[in-house]
Amino acid sequence: MMEIDLLRRSDLHTLLSGSTPPLVSIYLPTGRTGNDRQQAPIRLKNLLSRVEKELPATGLKEGEIRAMLRPARELLDNLDFWQHQAEGLAVFLSSSEMWHYRLPLRFEERAVVNERYHLKPLLPLFAGSGRFYVLALSENRVQFLKGNRFQLHPIPVPGLPPNMAEALWGTGPHPPQAGNGPGPHAHIGQTGEAHKREYLEFFHKVDHALREFLHGDPSPIVLACVDYLMPIYREASHGLNVFEEGISGNPEHTPFETLHERAWALVEPTFRRSEREARERIAAQSGSNAASNELDEIVPAAHYGRVQALFVSLSDEVWGRFCPQSSRIELTPTPNHESEDLLNAAALATLANGGDVYAVPPSDVPGAGRMAALFRY
Repeated sequence: MMEIDLLRRSDLHTLLSGSTPPLVSIYLPTGRTGNDRQQAPIRLKNLLSRVEKELPATGLKEGEIRAMLRPARELLDNLDFWQHQAEGLAVFLSSSEMWHYRLPLRFEERAVVNERYHLKPLLPLFAGSGRFYVLALSENRVQFLKGNRFQLHPIPVPGLPPNMAEALWGTGPHPPQAGNGPGPHAHIGQTGEAHKREYLEFFHKVDHALREFLHGDPSPIVLACVDYLMPIYREASHGLNVFEEGISGNPEHTPFETLHERAWALVEPTFRRSEREARERIAAQSGSNAASNELDEIVPAAHYGRVQALFVSLSDEVWGRFCPQSSRIELTPTPNHESEDLLNAAALATLANGGDVYAVPPSDVPGAGRMAALFRY
């Protein structure tokens, strides 16, 4: 399986907190095959050259600029790195750190030098895309996978039994030969309650490891197993959000892509519900003080934590400055390091204050504007 970085919400909050400016955000399409993949190192090299020309205006000296860009330039000759790409690459640079993420989003090529990271292109990963897990169960193999709308990949869980034999009888392939009890590969339909008890013991150990690992994480867990195991695992499980529907069949030889497709089809309606409800509330409050499509109302409201839900256009940008002291907005005709995309600013402020952000194509913004907000008060 191709290794793809899974951007976590905690990573987003780390980037939101930022570092000492100036900060550099770089996005480019990479692709797994074809022209995008071949051109990706050249694209990154050109974007870094563009950034190098912009950074002196921020006050950095030549040596500081070289040191800041060095970690990203070291990627240019890393053949293994470029052979393992997803659809898009995001790179974030400060004077002290670099983060890079290979992600399942195709980005437009761009570089932004600013006082905080330009994160709006990442937001589709967190709005309506949902985090969920898949627990793939069989006697011979246990796997725990984490995903969202775009991807699914296995994650290690300390103490999770790799299979039934090791959970019940240690590393040996068979249980102790005592009496005429069922063996580890018997079928539940043939052995009845005796073998069900073995499965319950097995699943209790699986469940215990997951509860210790997840620490109350409410994300849904989709079971992938043969039909007769689903009710047994549900009986053994306590305190986990096991989804009401599962993926039927033996998952041992099912590709991750297939598991992802089937799991997302089950959980998507749940994750889309909050977006649909936000749209309905904005429509219901249209024309009142509880909702707005106006940038000069939304940006200050987001800064002061008043925005409960925000829809923002992915492709539009409005560059300017927001002054918290006066709550005034000053637009700038062209981007520069002293201004920022105010749509990005509103989105990041909304997230920082616990609101929901939906970064969507312009045609999907309620009211057909560049942004739409539902206010808390």
